[in-house]
Amino acid sequence: ATPAAAPVQETIVQEMLPLFAINSVTLSKELILTIIYGRGKQFRLALKDNNKVQSWMYYLQKYVPLNYAKLDADKYRKYFEQHSNGSDSMDFTTASNMFVDMCYSGSNQEIVDNLTKADASGKLTSQSYNALIKRLIERKEITDLYNKLCGSSASINDSHIGHMSQDVFLGFLKQQGEANATAQWAQEIFNSFPSSGGKLSLDGFTEYLLSGETNNLFDPKKATDIYQDMTRPMCDYYIYSSHNSYLETDQLQGKSSLDQYERILLTGCRCIELDVWDGPDGVPIITHGGTKTSKILTSDVLNTIKQFGFLTTPYPLILSVENHLKEEQEGIFVSQLNDILGDMVLAPWDESLKVLPSPEETKYKVILKGGSCTPTFKKMVHLPSREFKGEVQADRRPNQMVSKSEGDLPNPKKEDSPFFQYTNKFLLRTYPAGHRVESSNYCPVVPWCLGAQLVALNFQTLDPEMHRNNMFFRDNGACGFKLKPAHLLANNFTPNPVSVKITIFSARMLQKPKLDLSVSSSMDAGAAMEKGKVAANKFLRQGSQAVASKGAPKGDGSVKINPFVTVKMHGMPGDTVTNKTGCASAQNDFGLLAGWGETFSYKVNFPDLALIEFSIFHKDIASELKLAHNIIPLSCARGGFRVVPLLGIDNRPVPLSNLFVKLEWE
Repeated sequence: ATPAAAPVQETIVQEMLPLFAINSVTLSKELILTIIYGRGKQFRLALKDNNKVQSWMYYLQKYVPLNYAKLDADKYRKYFEQHSNGSDSMDFTTASNMFVDMCYSGSNQEIVDNLTKADASGKLTSQSYNALIKRLIERKEITDLYNKLCGSSASINDSHIGHMSQDVFLGFLKQQGEANATAQWAQEIFNSFPSSGGKLSLDGFTEYLLSGETNNLFDPKKATDIYQDMTRPMCDYYIYSSHNSYLETDQLQGKSSLDQYERILLTGCRCIELDVWDGPDGVPIITHGGTKTSKILTSDVLNTIKQFGFLTTPYPLILSVENHLKEEQEGIFVSQLNDILGDMVLAPWDESLKVLPSPEETKYKVILKGGSCTPTFKKMVHLPSREFKGEVQADRRPNQMVSKSEGDLPNPKKEDSPFFQYTNKFLLRTYPAGHRVESSNYCPVVPWCLGAQLVALNFQTLDPEMHRNNMFFRDNGACGFKLKPAHLLANNFTPNPVSVKITIFSARMLQKPKLDLSVSSSMDAGAAMEKGKVAANKFLRQGSQAVASKGAPKGDGSVKINPFVTVKMHGMPGDTVTNKTGCASAQNDFGLLAGWGETFSYKVNFPDLALIEFSIFHKDIASELKLAHNIIPLSCARGGFRVVPLLGIDNRPVPLSNLFVKLEWE
């Protein structure tokens, strides 16, 4: 039987320090456990010692079986163990519920029909279940690769028998581009994945290739290590930036909250916005002026910044202060900055400096950015605003910066644009146009191409634009600062072209589109409104009821999946290209595996600014509906046979779902 959650609840009550202690006790980062759940919600535990941390991790791993990174057969076996109540078999009703939990969204009858093919006895035994799972998740291209490398003839019927020696596997790793692969590393992998007789089995090789931990297309070292030079002037970096950071939803009536600041800071964002206004009770507040958005106290926001500003990254945090305060409450705000943040605030600008400070020399510092204000606050502002009308003024100081709406940006095709010269020495912040009242986002790639350092987006809307932003800043250890490409640093637009070939093999565990899908919150709305297709998708969902594919189950709102993949290269003008596969030519009976086997070639002139976006769509008679996607910066992509973990349209991981690809540098 599935264990009850009582031990976890007891741990919450008995072993967590009281919440007030977070502000009064010095806690190491290792003793704060953050559980992210739902749509970006977080639950934080301040634990007494490392033993309690390990205990929590044990219970979480035991009671929450899904692990989105390591997709191995053990996960499937755990599903059976949890649903079978310790028995060696289960009835088809229980088995149907299990497959629904495994993210299969077809009808119960459809599942039962396929279960009957697996076991005609009317019950699903562990043996017939294992055979069924192997059939459902087999990637033929992996079986063929395994046999080619080993000179064997392994199949799913004997996939547990080892044929691949450590030397053969080590040679394969080096073919993959793992130049530093060693015999010890190969041995560690052998110990982590199924093998027999000292040789890696087809099961083990498959699990390795489909593991998001060991074989992700995104180079894990670039995601975890700060490997770039952090000693250059701040204008030489892209800086992870947020717009109207206090809002949880839309720009007109949305809730302002401390939780939203906390969520944003924990992502590693290094520039947040504070719109400060005179409060009705004589103390300053933060809100979106002239709207019905709610209000929060500046003192509470500053305490949140102090508590969470540097938990994820040590590099400086810029506070973009939109100051609407009158002199009296501005004085209170200045006092709050001194009392709460104190020495964390970077000292005023030194007029003798010729360049901006580096991220390295301003670690753990809060940098104030602001526009017009009274002398009281002006003394604290390190990054004052100054207009830029197309020509860099000779007397412009390195710390003077400008903010521009997305609509005021020039076309990056014009290489003689003064914006390139400006961003080579000075900071430029861009923000969404005023018409985006629903908190949608603009594409960040355009301002990045111009060299804009602070491309501020609405973090509360997890749309494709925000996902591009998130994945772009996952590079360099997700520290919030990313070095600009060489051609922008040198203001030299001589291309440094690379050619890359991408083969799309297959996708697993795709979520089926449902006819009764609805937009229930602004977060989902932001994703669903991609390119203004809300109305089209609504038509699709309604129209599919009448024109559903043959064999679509009736009454449960699902349709037969008909998937295809688009591979889009984002980047500088001329590098942006989209390719599209045909619809999947074959699927297994459950529709959980789709295969394409199509290859696309790209020539990228400025690879450091390129991102590869993989998207999977369901094609219906009426339209096309996005099912899953992911994005990888080209500079972070590894060559060889790799796996791309898939996210749903709300940018949350789809359990056990991935895309298997091959990337070749030419």
